[in-house]
Amino acid sequence: MKLRLSDDILRFTAGIVAVLAALSSAFLPMSPVTFVLGIILIFFLPGYALTRLIFGDKLKFDLFLLLSIGLSVVLSMLISLLLAATPITMTQESSLAAILGLILIALMIDKIVHHKNRKFEIEFVRPKMKDIDPVIAVAIAFALILIASFAYVIVITHRPSDTSMNLLSENHDIDLPVNCTVGVPINFIFELKNGEGKAANFKIDLLVNNTIVNQLVTSIDDEKNKSFNLQAITSDPGYQQIMLKVYIDGAYYNEVHFWVNAFP
Repeated sequence: MKLRLSDDILRFTAGIVAVLAALSSAFLPMSPVTFVLGIILIFFLPGYALTRLIFGDKLKFDLFLLLSIGLSVVLSMLISLLLAATPITMTQESSLAAILGLILIALMIDKIVHHKNRKFEIEFVRPKMKDIDPVIAVAIAFALILIASFAYVIVITHRPSDTSMNLLSENHDIDLPVNCTVGVPINFIFELKNGEGKAANFKIDLLVNNTIVNQLVTSIDDEKNKSFNLQAITSDPGYQQIMLKVYIDGAYYNEVHFWVNAFP
């Protein structure tokens, strides 16, 4: 099968794929499409654009492919190092913007430098052993294995939880009560922020001296906060522990507590 293409079509396609990958990463972070486009954006397009700019049509296809993959890895690492060394905060958005900017600028300069719109045909045939450079073939295979390994790690690795909890007094002060009277309610506020990367269901157990006295169930959207006005009542004098245990989607996550000295 033969496919007739031109330089302008390839440049345009590379630019569109890069833009779609960046937009998908920003707005559809959990989508399988984002995963595929992200692999192309990080491991191929930066090196592809730069290899085009530097070498034009002087390289054989296999060496061109190897350089595109190798340079993409190096450029992605350099961009991360440069962002870390500058006042710009290294975030997903800044990294995407830097990689996307590099690709688009390299493609535009390539168009200016190699302004002739070459047309050529790509024929999809089974390569013969005599046409394959063994060193380049091994290098490409090794690069593809590394990319596949990286992709596998991304798929099986869950995003670290960034869910946070905070206890406040009823006046929204960080100084929680330290003394109370037996049988008199202790009022306080529990703040919870969902940092799971998705909407999640939360169960909150309120315990006084390891005895559950109240349970709350709620759902919170990603990166949203929710506050709860709570009461705890001590039944015995002495030091009492007020604890809140949090479960996310049925699994235990963490706990916070404070102590009060209950007087008769």
